[in-house]
Amino acid sequence: MANYLSAVGSVHKLAGLPSPLDDELVHAAKLGFRRLYVTRAEALPERRGPLPAAFIFAVARLGLTTLDVSLERACAGLVLAYMMCNRPGAAANLRARDAAVSDAGLRVQVPVYKMGILKQGERLAFRIPVAPGGWSADPALRLVRRVWLRHKSAGRPWAAHLFEPPGHAALTPLPTQVVTVWLRRAIALTGFSPPLRVKWTGHSLRAGAASAAHAIGLAVGLICQLMGLASAKTAFKHYIDAQLDNDHAARALFSRCAPRHL
Repeated sequence: MANYLSAVGSVHKLAGLPSPLDDELVHAAKLGFRRLYVTRAEALPERRGPLPAAFIFAVARLGLTTLDVSLERACAGLVLAYMMCNRPGAAANLRARDAAVSDAGLRVQVPVYKMGILKQGERLAFRIPVAPGGWSADPALRLVRRVWLRHKSAGRPWAAHLFEPPGHAALTPLPTQVVTVWLRRAIALTGFSPPLRVKWTGHSLRAGAASAAHAIGLAVGLICQLMGLASAKTAFKHYIDAQLDNDHAARALFSRCAPRHL
């Protein structure tokens, strides 16, 4: 229900009208629905948890070894969504011209995102350096580079979406939900599963990236910049899980973003 109500509130704000969601009756109705759910389920809803960096490493290996072009692109889309720390739709609809590969790594831009429109912001543009060990030690970025180079060598339009499946209508936007489809397929093929009473969704990529970056000690300000957030409070409330482990996979994916590499 929250997703439907959020859309109602956004439309009213864009039209310069007061949001009907601020009404006390709406708050009371939402609370009533939540109490009804808890009464019937005898438990609160499952928590949407962050995806661990180890899962993204497994997805990168899957993408590098598969012969299925559609799966290769889906894996690359998941990997880049994680490393961009951005919304699932930003990766799904990344056009080939929104990325550029060099010996030093990858430059990426997010030309459109919701809060940038609402707050009259600018597009996000940043670079993802190659891992300190070079391309051979960086399976995640190597997969994205391979898909980008294949797009270029095949002569596909630069305005086409980089991760669209074969046969998809050219220049037609992919729905945001496609990332969830990619994610479910990757989970099934890698054998990973979420912890007890935790669910993984498309937004778990964003939360997992923020949590992994925080776990290895990246500055919260840098994490917020990568996520396109203005508030650290928002990052901790909705994305960063301070209990995520500082493991090898997290360091391999995000230590490259430490100040000495910027």
